[in-house]
Amino acid sequence: MNDSITDADLTFHERNTNRQNEAEIYAEKWFEKHKYKYTKYGFDEKNNKVGKDIWFELPEFVRSTPDYIVLGKYVVFCEAKGYRKEKKIKESDFIVYKEWHKILPLFIYFRNFDTNEEEIVAFVDIINNIGNYEYSFYPDNNKKYYIL
Repeated sequence: MNDSITDADLTFHERNTNRQNEAEIYAEKWFEKHKYKYTKYGFDEKNNKVGKDIWFELPEFVRSTPDYIVLGKYVVFCEAKGYRKEKKIKESDFIVYKEWHKILPLFIYFRNFDTNEEEIVAFVDIINNIGNYEYSFYPDNNKKYYIL
């Protein structure tokens, strides 16, 4: 892919047709490197898709199921997110992730595809700092996101 074009520049169909979720590939390598056991848990938007006629009828809580259940010292949920330029989280995801976090602790694996840096962030840290983050709105749908 051209370095000047990011997934955010593509349509939903272009982002999710005949592609793999690269953030998930790197997350799985990270789990294996750190000897964590994991299992895929959430929806796979690239493979085994749910038809959009069903997808948009599902509650947002179900659509935003975390990507993994991971066993390290204890069992947690983990969401895998890749990004370029700025690390961000949609406000709608933040709201739903707070509910998932009540069930099991939630962590987010972030992969910066510009620098190849990766990190695991405890969602509780995002909750505790949400008021300190800058925010903006996506130009295509005017939905709010936080810049972490």
